[in-house]
Amino acid sequence: MDKLKNIAVLIDAENAQPSTIKEFLKKISSYGYIGVKQAFADWSKPTAKNWDAQCKALSINRVMQGSEVKGKNAVDIALVVEAMDLLNKNHFDGF
Repeated sequence: MDKLKNIAVLIDAENAQPSTIKEFLKKISSYGYIGVKQAFADWSKPTAKNWDAQCKALSINRVMQGSEVKGKNAVDIALVVEAMDLLNKNHFDGF
């Protein structure tokens, strides 16, 4: 596979495990340059605190997405909207 010029990594931090992200980013970087690293979650929730150290250590931008309505996929929707925005601007050729 050819190297990609610019990759965006958008993480659903409410469903992904922070302990796996370092190895995950290492693998992705073998395909090209990671230009954006964002983790989406409701950072006010206690379960999101597990991500603090990894976000700081790996320079992952935390994106706050509150859960105004219980049971809705606010994080998923925010992540997709961000992906579409980045894709629409043609800044990235890999996600």
